[in-house]
Amino acid sequence: MTNIRLDPFDRNRDFVALREFMCNGINLAKGDPFDKNSVPTRRLRLMYECRAIGYSDGQAPVTKRKPKLRTITPFSDMPLAPAPMTAEAREAMIHGNSKQVLVNMAREEYGLDIPDNSRLTKAELVDAIEASRHAAPRA
Repeated sequence: MTNIRLDPFDRNRDFVALREFMCNGINLAKGDPFDKNSVPTRRLRLMYECRAIGYSDGQAPVTKRKPKLRTITPFSDMPLAPAPMTAEAREAMIHGNSKQVLVNMAREEYGLDIPDNSRLTKAELVDAIEASRHAAPRA
């Protein structure tokens, strides 16, 4: 096992980022100067010991790269969740349909795999249909 020794920690020296990471809302790329006044001494020491930052003097020059940014889907493009079923609509679905009609509806409209001889009650079938309406869309 390799034993790599670090220089003793000294808060008074200048630091640079040794890898890409985010600190205090700022994306740092490899080689960017690190503002040591933005974090407490204990956190600065921990970041130094885990090699997220290092001393700026005595290091080979590092080529700067832009950090990879994630693409975030705006909320306006996301499909809206269906409104929850009202108590009246739930009761009408339970009492207005036979069990076999609910099983067929669960299979055909909601893609649920429910056998014909299922021991689910009509209320449990309606609960399963309601839960599938709020599940993630199938691919």
